[in-house]
Amino acid sequence: MGPNFQFIFESSPGIDLILLPDSPRFTIVAATDAVLEITMTKREDIIGKSLFEAFPENPNESNADGMRNLRMSLNRVIAKQGPDAMAVQKYDIRLPPVTGNYQVRYWSPSNTPLFENGVLKYIYHHVVDVTDFVLNNHFPSKDPNQEFKECIERMERDIVKRGKDLQLANEKLRDAIQLREDVLAIVSHDLNNPLGSIQMSAELLKDSLTESGHKEQLELVQIIERSVRYMKRLIDDLLCFAKIQSGNFTVELKPTNLKKLVEEGLHSVHHHVVKTKIHIKTNIEVSKEDILCDHDRITEVLSNILSNAIKFSPPGRLVTLSAREEQDDIHFSIKDEGKGIAPEHLPHLFDRYWQAKETAKYGSGLGLAIAKGIVTSHGGKIWVESTLDHGTTVHFSIPQKMIWTGLADTSPNKEKYLS
Repeated sequence: MGPNFQFIFESSPGIDLILLPDSPRFTIVAATDAVLEITMTKREDIIGKSLFEAFPENPNESNADGMRNLRMSLNRVIAKQGPDAMAVQKYDIRLPPVTGNYQVRYWSPSNTPLFENGVLKYIYHHVVDVTDFVLNNHFPSKDPNQEFKECIERMERDIVKRGKDLQLANEKLRDAIQLREDVLAIVSHDLNNPLGSIQMSAELLKDSLTESGHKEQLELVQIIERSVRYMKRLIDDLLCFAKIQSGNFTVELKPTNLKKLVEEGLHSVHHHVVKTKIHIKTNIEVSKEDILCDHDRITEVLSNILSNAIKFSPPGRLVTLSAREEQDDIHFSIKDEGKGIAPEHLPHLFDRYWQAKETAKYGSGLGLAIAKGIVTSHGGKIWVESTLDHGTTVHFSIPQKMIWTGLADTSPNKEKYLS
């Protein structure tokens, strides 16, 4: 019988939580006994709850920013797929019974991503209680020698300075992210409005030209329509990618009809199919009618990958869209019969704005980066297999259940997706 890792984790002396990267909720899936002791909580009262529901911020503190800073740190872990250390934070603990009384606490937190097969599965939230150090400049009961005391004082000054520097860096980062989002929002608004007018005018003009039989003018209007569609798609891509990069990107998991999902993905590229005379074959081997995902976001993933497959396939060739059950995942794959991708280019395919020189004319370079962000936000993974002169296959998988002993799944469809 193997070791009981849950027992080992829960018994470890650290003040540690394991969280799901389901921003903005950050569901607690495991907690050490030290967490329960210092926060005066019970494991059954916090497992399955949002971190900020289980440990709310002190409402009596008008300037409290511990929750905001913690949320930003967790979102940075998701965005950069790397660890994030925080400055010392004041985050008071609610006293039982729940009467509105809080105990002052200072913490030194850090958040670390936990990966499984290259996919972010959990976030390890670790804190050190530094309340005594902050409030009392606490030393051992016996007077230390002068050298030891000076060492402690230097450490204290260094901690305070580093904390202030980190807090300032976080503030600047937040301001930069907000500025970028504001600029993108303004640009998208100021561009979308005239584009909407152009699109409406082009549709009216096309109807008129169709009735009067002006073929050459009609072709010009159709060029305008295609340009408008491309510009609107580019704006949407920029806004979507900005959210992914800032850590504010969320997905809403709901039961979704798989057949309808695939049909909408195919419909989004229909005009490309007609133009290139590409043949699309579907191969769906999933027993359930519904899968758990964000319908609109996964449709966007299918659309982006199908668009690439069509762009890089010779006219009249075949693109195959497949979906199958694979353990606890739904595994999608889109295979084309194009020229394939050189091995040295494969590591860069999901980088933002990256394109090989020979394909730079085909778009903004955001499609696969956005697809990766969406799939990762589902807790899934995405990868590419390709051989020169033998085509390319893009794979992605969406998990249908999350396994951790003690996880309280609050979904109303729990039985359906855990069975």
